[in-house]
Amino acid sequence: MRTTWLSFLIRCVLGAIVLIGLFCLWAYAEFGSLAVAAAYLRGERLMIRPVVFDLGELREGEQRELSFEATNLGGVPVRIVGSRSNCSCVVTNELPMTVPAGTSRQVNVFVKGAFPDGTAVFSRDVVFFSDVRAQPICRTTIIGKAVGPLEGE
Repeated sequence: MRTTWLSFLIRCVLGAIVLIGLFCLWAYAEFGSLAVAAAYLRGERLMIRPVVFDLGELREGEQRELSFEATNLGGVPVRIVGSRSNCSCVVTNELPMTVPAGTSRQVNVFVKGAFPDGTAVFSRDVVFFSDVRAQPICRTTIIGKAVGPLEGE
């Protein structure tokens, strides 16, 4: 009886390993990564990456251009209609834009070092709005360390 039960358990475990392996192969073949496949299975059709963008050090008054990748995982074009941030120091100029089905487009965001509260470490949230009913928003966060003003100021 023990041998039969143990044999059954081993077969179940091996079957599960094979199924997981097949899922991983499918995910990489179809989406290029497990993370993107998982997002698709959760119903996400628009991804903005990176989810967290680490600027490193940013000086007061310095402006940087950051590039995010907007990926449309769905079968129809997606329109990114705008964005909002918790700081006026973050601006996107290229919206609205359309991301064709199954492709990616670059979205540039401009960040200006503005630290009125004197914080040393900052975090700025950016929300992108889309025309996808099931997922009207995508979030990303910009983090970094505030340092002194630009030289000569």
